[in-house]
Amino acid sequence: MSPRRFRYHREDFLPFPVTIEHMDIVIRFFEDRVEASNTLYLRALEPVQEVRLDAKDLKMRSVRWCAHGTPGQEAVPVPYRLDLARHKLLITPPHPLRAGERFIVATDNLCYPSDHLVEGIYRDVTPPNAPPAIHVPMPAMGLSKDHARH
Repeated sequence: MSPRRFRYHREDFLPFPVTIEHMDIVIRFFEDRVEASNTLYLRALEPVQEVRLDAKDLKMRSVRWCAHGTPGQEAVPVPYRLDLARHKLLITPPHPLRAGERFIVATDNLCYPSDHLVEGIYRDVTPPNAPPAIHVPMPAMGLSKDHARH
């Protein structure tokens, strides 16, 4: 067996049941928090009863749903819960999704950047009198370590 150069390889990951086709994100930075409004344009790749999205250390203010092609202002609140142990936002659609079905999820949330964990949104130490730096890493789609096979 040859040694693996990287811990994770593409073949280690399970396929996602839902894919993001487009997203609009508005991020607002404050001294003590970061607020975000997200509109995700999604498509089910297989039949889906529950939509699972990564959500580490987020406080959800609202989760809304609308059919693809419906104006965003017609989005309706949907049941959801946060799985804090697995860092997931679990959304219950208004009906079971068919493979190929497009839909929109709109969320409003906030988080509090860490100053000691280099994960998620975090603050960096800057020199005296320099403006604060907040980092927002964006992992590659399909390479979430939470979906590893092992």
